[in-house]
Amino acid sequence: MERQLAQEVWLNMHYKANKEVNKKILKLSISLKGLGHAGESAAVAGFLRSQSEKTDSGGNISDLLEETTIEKKDNSNIDKPTDQSLSSNFSLYEFSCKDKDKTPVPKEYLENVKELAKNLQIIRDEVGKPIEIISGYRTPEYNKNVGGASKSQHMLAKAADIKVSGVTSEEIKTVIFKLIDDGKISQGGVGSYPGFVHYDVRGVKARW
Repeated sequence: MERQLAQEVWLNMHYKANKEVNKKILKLSISLKGLGHAGESAAVAGFLRSQSEKTDSGGNISDLLEETTIEKKDNSNIDKPTDQSLSSNFSLYEFSCKDKDKTPVPKEYLENVKELAKNLQIIRDEVGKPIEIISGYRTPEYNKNVGGASKSQHMLAKAADIKVSGVTSEEIKTVIFKLIDDGKISQGGVGSYPGFVHYDVRGVKARW
């Protein structure tokens, strides 16, 4: 894949006469390094240098390699998705808001989501299959946009809408009820919908 990328860059540069255009192509390609694709960047630079030794126009390519600034992006101050293990099978990132920014769970709600994940892990172990988080934490804005309740537990990172491949909503709900009755998971809200089940750890019984 890396060599193919280098070859495509070479072909673009070989057949474009305008030096400024060539420089932009090369700059764009080598900037892959700044985006964390160091392998692709090295492949591009290496391939172009090798080609410069095989062609009469190699001097021009070498000049471009020297003149083009390789911009290494400093991403140290850019917020990256925070992820950490919350249980054997659940990570913090899975509970991020489903908005366009994938807003992570706020720090003030970390204990809530840890409690939620602990209970979901028990449900997963009982079902014996992976649980998909359809909706975890929601920002107030996102919650409003999707028609969530004004006091939705999702906004506190205490709720998750879940589904399990090959298992119906009714079957999942039955498992949750049994685990609550047996005292194995927290009492809370349980709601059944076509294709998924809502479960939250509000601490009091709620059913719909």
